[in-house]
This record gives sequence, C-alpha cells and structure tokens, in this order.
Amino acid sequence: MAEQLREYRQVAQVDGEPPRRWFWDEAFDLIVWHGEDDGNVIGFELRYGPREEQLALTWWADRGYHHFRIDEGDGDPRKMKVTRLFADAGPLDKQALANRFAEYSQSLDPALAQVVLEHIAGYTE
Repeated sequence: MAEQLREYRQVAQVDGEPPRRWFWDEAFDLIVWHGEDDGNVIGFELRYGPREEQLALTWWADRGYHHFRIDEGDGDPRKMKVTRLFADAGPLDKQALANRFAEYSQSLDPALAQVVLEHIAGYTE
C-alpha cells in the first residue's frame, strides 16, 4: 500500500497570503490555501515526481491553472544558479496523476481530496 499524505502541523503562514496547509508523502507535496471567510479551498499546488525532476500543478480560483517543472537550482551558494526556476512542464497526463493522487490521498479529508481530484480533471492546456 502507498504511503499516505500527512499534514505538517506547524506550517509557517505568509503575511498577506491566505491561510495554508501542507501535506506530504513519498510521492507528493500538497499545499492548500483556504479562504479566510469560509475556509473553502481557493488554491493549491500539487508537486509530484522525483525531487530532481519535480513537476507541479497549481490552481487558484482567481488565476486558473499552471503546470510547470521546478528547477531547484544548484544548491551551492557559490554558484549563480541558486534560485528556483519554473519552466513549462509540457503536457499533463491527468488520468495518471489523478489515479496516483487518489491512491496516496486516502488519509485526507475526503472533501479536500475531492476538490483536488476535480481540479486535476478540469485542467486544460
């Protein structure tokens, strides 16, 4: 059985941003932002794939979707490339991502998992 998403309990909140929660496991990082008034999901970032080739699908109610590849830089402060870069990730295999997320998200609140699955299905290039 797949490792299940677990929630970081002490996630730093960013001034000026809506409240966020962060979940992780061996396959995914899921960051979810909630509306301050009603607590509904207003955005998320779902990172997936191997750390050295990580991809991300983001959705925001007011901005729509983005699918990108994350380049973490060199990690060596003596080199120029130390800032994360975001590049086009190309096509998204929605069905494969949805199937894998469904497998790993069984420990999440079902309503939250459903929101993410619905937005994976709703992604358009």
